[in-house]
Amino acid sequence: QIDGLSDSFSTPSCFDYTLTNSGPITVVAGNSTQETIYENLVGGTTLAVNLSVSPLPAGASVSAISNNPCFPNCQSVISIDTTPATPAGTYPITVTGDRGPKTTVFDLTVQAPAPPTITLTASPNPVAYNTASTLSWVVSGIATSCTASGSGSWPGSKNPSGGTESTGLLTSAQTYSIFCSGPGGTG
Repeated sequence: QIDGLSDSFSTPSCFDYTLTNSGPITVVAGNSTQETIYENLVGGTTLAVNLSVSPLPAGASVSAISNNPCFPNCQSVISIDTTPATPAGTYPITVTGDRGPKTTVFDLTVQAPAPPTITLTASPNPVAYNTASTLSWVVSGIATSCTASGSGSWPGSKNPSGGTESTGLLTSAQTYSIFCSGPGGTG
């Protein structure tokens, strides 16, 4: 204080923010999902916040983080990809903002995919004596292997993406079957 005058100094408030998330998410293995992260300014002048994500289950990855870095108040969307081999389960995922740092945790639940379904048809059916029919199989869902049983050349490993095959000439009634396996089981 000089000659009855006082000098006043303002102390700038420190940058502070909160980090929250949109809640638990669920995804079927082999698909993608998204989580929204909210960054809200509490005090000070806004600064850039970079987000990082960890840990992720095997076979899962972050494909993108929108609006990263962002300046609170703001929000970012985290895109998570999984593979059919990503193990089923519930995983706590931590998102970290580099300023602070601050963290927020959400649960990622991965569900096993459904077993593949197979449609097997024969055309023509029935067939005339000593003529052939064409077997066709269509696979829906994720299949990694298919195995057939029956007569002629039909038994054995088959294309898990589907296909066609001739029975060869038939002189009696025959039974043909096929089953396929994938990450979700056998169908």
